[in-house]
Amino acid sequence: MEISVKQRAHTNPDYPASNAQVREVIERLRANPKMPVRPVVILTGYHSPRAQGEYLRRMLLRLTSPGAPITTAAYMTRVDMPSICRDAMEQVRGHVGDGPLDLVGISMGGLIARVISTDAALPSTAGTIAARVPVNTRRIFTLASPHCGALLADRVALDPAAKDMQRGSAFLGALDAALRGGGGNPAVELTCYSRLRDGWVGAKQAAPAGQGVIWTPGVLWGSHLSVSWDRRILADLALRLRGEEPLARPGTPPRD
Repeated sequence: MEISVKQRAHTNPDYPASNAQVREVIERLRANPKMPVRPVVILTGYHSPRAQGEYLRRMLLRLTSPGAPITTAAYMTRVDMPSICRDAMEQVRGHVGDGPLDLVGISMGGLIARVISTDAALPSTAGTIAARVPVNTRRIFTLASPHCGALLADRVALDPAAKDMQRGSAFLGALDAALRGGGGNPAVELTCYSRLRDGWVGAKQAAPAGQGVIWTPGVLWGSHLSVSWDRRILADLALRLRGEEPLARPGTPPRD
């Protein structure tokens, strides 16, 4: 199974590995299985089927260990942040219990990972997301997540969850304020990935204000939808999950 779509040559000085070097890393990881540092739960995107998370799960199993404790949480039919976050938290606790874990969020899933990792009550279009005992998150990895809002949501917002992903929403502002204030587990580490040519979220929107993002060149069409297939992201993410030296460091995308 191929784990990449064709993409342009890399141009990111903060991700100096060539495509050939990335392929070599992927081959090494496949040949030398190693368990992730802790259990991992993948959170799916906006109205995305469980298959989205399961595809990424299979890719990460190939790059860590076939027996790795990597699971998926999905909430495809939910239309508002309070119910999405409630479902996500129940599924995460069902998979891992109260033990320490790492979260990987695809698109909107990155926001949900941040919500369930803080104890703050948060406003949303559909009402307040109640205060909660946060899950025991140590690290959050987000893939093309609209931390500063989604470009597409500014144009089309079909339900309350989409409205909360508009740039400047009360939900996003409160989430940033909660984490700046140390709500939940202040030690949680946030690593953000994005791709250029992402017309849905935007490469520059994919990390909270003031934080860098690990970006890749993307593809001419479908950069957002295919983010989970990006071998440059998968290689760096797998190294971090395994507790090994990563290939890239956060920087500033030159454009969306």
